[in-house]
Amino acid sequence: MEQPSPHVDQWVRYAACADEDPELWFPRDPHEQGYPKSVCRSCLVKDQCLDLAMAAEGSSSHEKRYGVFGGMAPADRARMAANARRRNKRAAS
Repeated sequence: MEQPSPHVDQWVRYAACADEDPELWFPRDPHEQGYPKSVCRSCLVKDQCLDLAMAAEGSSSHEKRYGVFGGMAPADRARMAANARRRNKRAAS
């Protein structure tokens, strides 16, 4: 098997969700995030997916983040971004 590439058009074909309905990754109810998160757990490219989402979202608030990416819900990614900002701030001091 080929190794996933850093280029989206290359690694995305290895995604465990590639043959799934994309709408499942954008549930309106947070209680419906279980299935997409479970698919992500075994995904070969979940780290690349999460990196892509984090880069695209930047410092957006939880309310401006959508969908499950890399096994993480919007609130999870917002906390992750906030923690990274705090670490960067401490490192710069």
